[in-house]
Amino acid sequence: MATDSDTDRFFNAWRIPKSDTAKRLVQTIITSVEAYEQTQGKRRRKRKPDVQKTFEATITAIVCDLIHYALTENKRHLVIPRSNWVLGRREQDKAPALNQQLPKRLCCMDRPEHALVRFMPKFRRCGRIPAAQA
Repeated sequence: MATDSDTDRFFNAWRIPKSDTAKRLVQTIITSVEAYEQTQGKRRRKRKPDVQKTFEATITAIVCDLIHYALTENKRHLVIPRSNWVLGRREQDKAPALNQQLPKRLCCMDRPEHALVRFMPKFRRCGRIPAAQA
């Protein structure tokens, strides 16, 4: 009998865009998320340069992994960590995208304005994204 960990594919936080088209798509989504934060009052001031890099790395990793997932997977769920236990650990070789802001970025991308990610209602806490909806 297969367990969830056998059938699910886990988030790869090290993905970056290689093609110019993917780079433009990522930049468009970053701009869209920033505009959403401005219009909804989620962000009142400009981010510091280090925080901006982390923000961009997080959005980039999410978008690139979703692109890879959409092109290669068709039956397995994509699991993205949302717990502080995973995201809050300090490790030397941890990807910049695995930070405590990741769940907030996912929730922002889950909004109808973006329609990039849709969570299954019963899996919202663990960040499992069904194959047909990523």
